[in-house]
Amino acid sequence: MNETITGDSPMQAVLQVFPGAQRALFRKYHIGGCSSCGFQPEETLARVCERNGIFPSPTCWSRSARATRRMPVF
Repeated sequence: MNETITGDSPMQAVLQVFPGAQRALFRKYHIGGCSSCGFQPEETLARVCERNGIFPSPTCWSRSARATRRMPVF
């Protein structure tokens, strides 16, 4: 598997590549834990970050899933 996550990646793909992403986003940023801070599977990573005031560097999004299965640290 050599998937690359970018800002244009839907959250569904992010969660498939990084299974712990939802827990990490909730723990650090309170994203995805309730209806007011949740996201739709088809929303892009960039949109979720923008809506929640998180502006990671683009290099965080270009990590190869084969190299790491951990959620990028923003």
